[in-house]
Amino acid sequence: MAKPQRLPADDSMPPKLDDDIKRLNIIVPAAWARRVDNWRRHQDDLPNFSEAVRRLVEIALEREKKTKS
Repeated sequence: MAKPQRLPADDSMPPKLDDDIKRLNIIVPAAWARRVDNWRRHQDDLPNFSEAVRRLVEIALEREKKTKS
């Protein structure tokens, strides 16, 4: 019988998130979460949900910055 996988003892984050992170827990309507999930499923690399939210926020912030220039 295979041993169950163990999670790291510490709260280590994936290497790409190591630098100065802030963990956010948000509550959103189910319809909003479905929209994010639908968007991520259309991405070539199929990001996980957290990565999809990060990307969408970055897209929105960049778009806002361009419209204010």
